[in-house]
This record gives sequence, C-alpha cells and structure tokens, in this order.
Amino acid sequence: RVREYRELYLTIADATKRAAHLPDSLIQRFLKVNPNHYQVYNALGNYMEALGCRHEAISYWRKAISLEVPRRDERDKIVKKIQSVDDEE
Repeated sequence: RVREYRELYLTIADATKRAAHLPDSLIQRFLKVNPNHYQVYNALGNYMEALGCRHEAISYWRKAISLEVPRRDERDKIVKKIQSVDDEE
C-alpha cells in the first residue's frame, strides 16, 4: 500500500504541475489507498486548483485540515491556500 500511495502521489503531483487531467478512477484509488492521511487531500486540492476547479480544491483542503496534520506550519499553509482561493472568488 505504501508503494502504491507513493506512485499515485507522484502521478498526481506530476499532473498538477502540468495541469493535466487524470481519470477519476485514479483519484478514487488514491483516496482508497490512504483515506485518513491529510496529504492525500492536500495533494488533490492542489491538483484541483491547477485544473481551475476551485470549489473542489477548497473541499479537499478542508478535508485535509479536518484530519491530523502533524506539523502546525503545514496546516497553516493549507489554511492559507483555502483563504487565498476563497478571496479570489
């Protein structure tokens, strides 16, 4: 599962950089691999923002901060992303 998570994370990170669409099945698989880890939702929020899907990005980021985020500075970064996208709307 760890290997699959890492591979999927890298695929999503690459698609985020390129603003490339991924199949929904890949996103669902990523969610299933580690559904209680904040970084899954943070990565998907970043991906959705890159695609211009702001509402979905905020939804994923809110889910991320509802989970345990081990470092306060990481949580603060996610909160700032939410605020930034919210302000743009």
